[in-house]
This record gives sequence, C-alpha cells and structure tokens, in this order.
Amino acid sequence: MPGELSPACNACGAELGEGPSLVTQDRQGVAAGKFEVRVCRDCGSGTTLHAVEESRLGDYYGDAYGPHESSALMSGLAGAVMAARLRGRLFEPLRTGSAAAVLDVGSGRGDLLRVLQRRGWTVTGLEPSPDAARAAESLGVETAVGTLADAELPQRAFDAAIFHHSLEHVTRPADALGEVRGLLEPGGAVFVAVPNFASRSARRRREAWWALDVPRHRTHFTPRGLEGALRRAGFRVELLKETASVLGPAANLQERLRGSFLGSGPVFLAGYGLALGFYPLIWGVNEVRGGGEFLVARATLGAKPEGKEE
Repeated sequence: MPGELSPACNACGAELGEGPSLVTQDRQGVAAGKFEVRVCRDCGSGTTLHAVEESRLGDYYGDAYGPHESSALMSGLAGAVMAARLRGRLFEPLRTGSAAAVLDVGSGRGDLLRVLQRRGWTVTGLEPSPDAARAAESLGVETAVGTLADAELPQRAFDAAIFHHSLEHVTRPADALGEVRGLLEPGGAVFVAVPNFASRSARRRREAWWALDVPRHRTHFTPRGLEGALRRAGFRVELLKETASVLGPAANLQERLRGSFLGSGPVFLAGYGLALGFYPLIWGVNEVRGGGEFLVARATLGAKPEGKEE
C-alpha cells in the first residue's frame, strides 16, 4: 500500500513486532477513528501505525492549530517564548557562535527565526503549511513551502538546522535527519526538541497525555530513541537532556477536564499564564529527578550513515 509505514520503530529502526501499544482517538477532534501507537521493545519509543501518504498529513491540522495560529496576541507570546528558549542550553552555540546560516524545518510562523534574525543570523524557514509560511514571509522571514522531501534547498549551505517540535510530525524522522545532513556545511549542527514519551507524565497519563497528539505526531521519542535516530542519520550527539514543559500541568489538566488540549485562544493563554507561575518549581523537580515532558538534543556531523556513501 502506498504510504504504508515500515513495521519498524521510527526512532531506532528495530522491528516492532507485536509489542505493547496504546490506542486512542484524535483528541483535537480533527481526524476520525482510532489510532494505534506501537511501543518499541528496544528503545521504548512509540510509532503511530496509521498508514497515510505524506501528502495527506496536512489534512490532520485544523485552522487554529497552535503553531500556525496567527493572531497578534499569539504571535507576540510565541516570540517571547522563543526568545526565552534561545537562552537554554540547547541553543547555546547559536547565542555564542558567529552568526551564519540556519534552516528551521517546520518553522510555522517563523517565531524562532525572527529572534535569530535579530541576532544576525541568515535564516530560512521550511514549512508545509502555506498559510503559516505566508505569515512568516509577512514578518520578513524567508520561508519555503514544502517538506524536506520536495523542497529545493541548496546542499551544504547551512551551518545549523533546527527541528523545534517538528521531528515528531514527519513520517520517517531518520530519513529527514539524513536529508538535513546533506544541507549542512562541514562542522554543521542539528538542534532538536520533541515531546518525551518516557516522561513521568506520559507514563502516568498514557492515552490521555496531552503531547501524544495523534495522528499528527508520527513518532513518540524516548531519550534512547532520539539518540538512535540521530546516530542512524550519521550525527554525533553532544547534548541530550530531558527538560520541563511550561505548559504540561495546564495542558494535562485541560485533557482531564474537557478531553482535549487547546493550543491557542483565551483558554490556552489563561492556562499558560497560570503555568508560568509554577514553572520554577517544575523546572527544579526535573533537574533533580529527571523525567521532564520534553527532550532536547544537539548533534554535529559525524560518521556517514550505515550503508550510505557521502
């Protein structure tokens, strides 16, 4: 069947077999039916098994999907959040290194790239949503419409590539990382942030975890799974860390009370404001115990991927 997923873990590549699974519906109410997330016995990551062609993935994103929502208030908040995230350990080389060229894969409205642009970086976004790409262009962020599989991007033209909560959306993440490898200059780096399927919250909430977000999330990474995907693509992992989510407690509460998480609008903003007050405590618990709801990784070009020529 065209578009059918391989019976292997999207993260580490191990055979999935008849392993444990979660079965749930789209709690955002966009896609009908049930979706299975098969759990890998090797790395513990989850793979959404519902077969869909790459060209149809856009059907699963509603008009008000958070990263694409374009109100002035949401855009301003997103810019402030991205500026704060840039101060974290993940993006340290982008703060302290010489400004050069960066590609953001799944760049949405271009919020992160706007921050980097103001710091002197030459920025390019890659975004499958035409509406989000137009919003980014209106803010002065050069954005190509498409995916790594179909966009015409120059080889060895970028010093850094970013997957900021986008790698979990692609059908085959190791292939996407391999595509990015060819776009990087020697010594280039990739920066990744994804939900953490091994987090305490994910283990406790299971099908009702807010960041599961099927069927939009195709891969549900654990630390071991994310490291496996990066190494399969020929990257050398320099940083891999579990981090706390500002939104996690408010989002999980929404899931419990109303059955879904709203990623934009007044309810989202109210929850986000409340969650900010608790974040120092949540961050401290994560630093001591680990198990935060997000994973961040930074990796540089290493040995060539297995079975492939440079």
